[in-house]
Amino acid sequence: MAIPSNYAEKLVRSEFSNLLVPIGSEAWRHECEVAFFVGLPPAKRNEMLDGRSDGTDWGVKGARGEAAVAMLRAEISRLVQIRRRGVTQLASRADQPTARSSAPDHRT
Repeated sequence: MAIPSNYAEKLVRSEFSNLLVPIGSEAWRHECEVAFFVGLPPAKRNEMLDGRSDGTDWGVKGARGEAAVAMLRAEISRLVQIRRRGVTQLASRADQPTARSSAPDHRT
């Protein structure tokens, strides 16, 4: 299947900025990478970031350096906080009555 010529122009909503960003942008690539790490169990995430202790895999640290790992860890924490805040906001909204739910039910 061929990729459409306007693929890079498609827009998606960034969790970081809540703005629409092009799917082919570096910002979206970075966000996808961070989201991937968020989805990993902590032990696997650390192994991929720091490399294996036996030296068979260097991880991100070996490929990009310690500064890149520190930046990724900060972004991982940031995305986790954004998602927690979003879940909290959704939960608090669920507790609020809506016009529809507060109206008397006249169905028989």
